[in-house]
Amino acid sequence: MLSLIFCASGTRAEMQSPIGIIYDLTIDDLGAAKHVAHVSMTIPQIRSPSLTLVVHPFLIGRIPLPITNFTAINEKGESLTFYKPSQIQWIINAGSTQRMKADYNIAMNISEPVEAGKGGYLNYLGKDFGLSIAAWVFLVPSGMEDARIEVNFNLPNGWRAYAPWDFDGGHYIIDSLKYFATSTFAVGKFESFSEVIGNTNVTIAVYVGWDEKTRREFATYSFRCFEYVSQVFQTPGVPRHLCIYVPRVTNEQNLAMEWSQSQGTFVGPLGTLSAIVGSSHRFFHIYNCFPPIGMQMIKTDEEDWIKEGINRYYQMDKILIKLGLLRRHEQPLIDYREYQTKYLGTNNDFPIAKLPAQDPTKNYDAWIFATYKKGELVGFVLDETIRKITGNKSLDDVLAYLYREYGCFSKPRQYWPDGFISKDGYSNKDLLRVINDVSGQDFSRFFEEYVYGIGELPLKIEGNDLVVDWQKLLRTVDLSRVSLMTLSLSLISAKPGETIELYAKLATIDGRPIANQTVAFYLNSTLVGSATTDQSGLATLSLQVPAAGTYQVVVRYAGSQNLRQSTDVSTLTVVARPSTIQTTTPGILEQQNWLQLHLPVLVTALVVVAVLLALKLRGRKNGT
Repeated sequence: MLSLIFCASGTRAEMQSPIGIIYDLTIDDLGAAKHVAHVSMTIPQIRSPSLTLVVHPFLIGRIPLPITNFTAINEKGESLTFYKPSQIQWIINAGSTQRMKADYNIAMNISEPVEAGKGGYLNYLGKDFGLSIAAWVFLVPSGMEDARIEVNFNLPNGWRAYAPWDFDGGHYIIDSLKYFATSTFAVGKFESFSEVIGNTNVTIAVYVGWDEKTRREFATYSFRCFEYVSQVFQTPGVPRHLCIYVPRVTNEQNLAMEWSQSQGTFVGPLGTLSAIVGSSHRFFHIYNCFPPIGMQMIKTDEEDWIKEGINRYYQMDKILIKLGLLRRHEQPLIDYREYQTKYLGTNNDFPIAKLPAQDPTKNYDAWIFATYKKGELVGFVLDETIRKITGNKSLDDVLAYLYREYGCFSKPRQYWPDGFISKDGYSNKDLLRVINDVSGQDFSRFFEEYVYGIGELPLKIEGNDLVVDWQKLLRTVDLSRVSLMTLSLSLISAKPGETIELYAKLATIDGRPIANQTVAFYLNSTLVGSATTDQSGLATLSLQVPAAGTYQVVVRYAGSQNLRQSTDVSTLTVVARPSTIQTTTPGILEQQNWLQLHLPVLVTALVVVAVLLALKLRGRKNGT
C-alpha cells in the first residue's frame, strides 16, 4: 500500500472508540485503464440480523452508483444473502454473523449531462489518476453515523493517496461518517504543497503531468486566493482544506466535488486562471454557506442569488483582479452582453429574489442565468456603489458584517445538514439592513429595482470594460449627499520621466459641477499633490512618471458638511525606456571632435613626410 500522509492538525494521541467500519480501496493498472476500482468494506461487530448498506444522502437525487459484482461474507467466509429494494440500498441477511465483509466493483467515471455550465464528471479514474468524493465510491451502513472509520489504499506502483483525513502511520482514520462521506480524495502521482493560513492547514495537490513551474504557480495563487477570501469574512477557518488539481479529461466541466474540508477541480486550457476560477468558488462557500462554519444558510430560496451570484462575482472577477490574473472586468462584461442581448426586456428576465416562483424545468438556462450571472452583476453594482459613496468600504465589509451575525465558527454545525435553508438564516431584508449600516445610505430603492424587480441594470461598456452607469443609477436610487468623482489620465501607459496630466471631475448626483473643493492625488498610497476644482468641477495635476511598474492612481475628495467623501481609481502602466546600445562606429559628432583634436598632429606628420620624401628624391637625383 502506498499513501501520502496528509495530517493538517496532527494525529490523535489519545485512544478513542474502536474502529466501526474498515474500507480498502484497491486499484490496479488494468482497472484504472477501465475506470474501475474495487472496494472491500468490513464491519468488525454486527449487532443485528439485518444490515442495510446505502448510498450516503449526499448523493440522493444524483445519478445512482454504478456498482457491480456485489458480494457479502461472514467471519467464516460463508456467503450472505442480500436483496436490493431500491437503487440506493443493499439489505444483507446477517443472521448471527458477528463480522461482515462486503466486496464490490465501482465504476469511477460517473458523469451527468452538462447544462448551463454545470455537470460533467462526478468522479473519475483513469490510467494516470483518480478523483472522487467518498460518497460516490463507498457505501455506508445505515444507523452507524457515529462510527469511527479506517481507510486503506492499495494502489499501482508510484501512486499515492491524498485525503483530508488523519493518518496514523498505516491507516487513514476519520471520526465522523458525515465528514468522511463529503470528503474529496485523489489517487495518482501528485506534488503537494502546504501552508498554514490563519488557523487552516491548506494543502494543494497538483497532478505531476504539468511542469514544475505550473504546479508551483497553481499552489502560490491558491494560497493567496484562500488568504484573501478568509480576510473578506474576517474569521478563522476550518482546521484543514485539501484542494486537488487535475487536467480535464474531456471538455466536460466538474462542479460537484466540493465541500468545506476538500475539493477537486478539473483545470481547463487557461491553466492558472482556470484553476483559480474553479477553486475560489469552493473557498468562498466555506464561509458563506458550507458547514461546519459557513453562515447559517439562507432563510428561503429567495436568497440563492446571494449564496451563488455574489460568490460568482468574487470568483470570476474580484479575486482574479486582486491576484493580478485579470486587469479588467472580463467575465462580468461577457455576462452583461448576454443580459443585454438575450434576457433584458423578455419574459425570461426574472427578478433574482423571486426565482422560487419560476419553474426551472421550463427554462433552466434562464433560471441559472438569473441566479448566478445576474446575481453576479448585481453584486458588482453593489460593490462599486458602496465603494463610491463611502470611499473606504466595499462589499467585503458587508460580507464580514453578515458573517459576524450569521457565521457559525463559534458554534460549528455538522458537516452534512439537510439542505441549505434554515429559519435562523439570513434573508434579503437582512442583507439590505447590513448594506444600509455599512454604507450609511438607504438601498431600499436599489433592492426594489434590481433585486425584487427587473429594472434595467445600471451598467455600460467603456473601453471594452464594464463600468457602472452612475448617472442612471443615482437617478434611479435615492442616495443622499453623494458626490461623484471621476478620474482620467492623459496617458495610461508612459515611460519614466515623462509628464502626464491627472484630471479629476467632481459633480453632484445630477451632474452639476462642484467648484472650489480640494482633492488629493495619490500614487498607490503616496500623496503626490492636490488641486482645487474650477467652475466646471475639474481639478488638474501634472505628474512626473516614476520608475517602471504598475501603479494605482487615486483621487480623493474628503467631503464637506453637505457632501460625502468620494474616491476614484485608475491604473497607470510605466514601461521602461529601451537601453542605449553603444557601437564601435563613431557618430558624426564623434568624428568631428576627433578631427578637431588630432588635426594639428596630422598636419605636422604630413609636413615631415613631405620633407623626407623631397630629401630622398634629391639624393637619388644627385647620385645619378
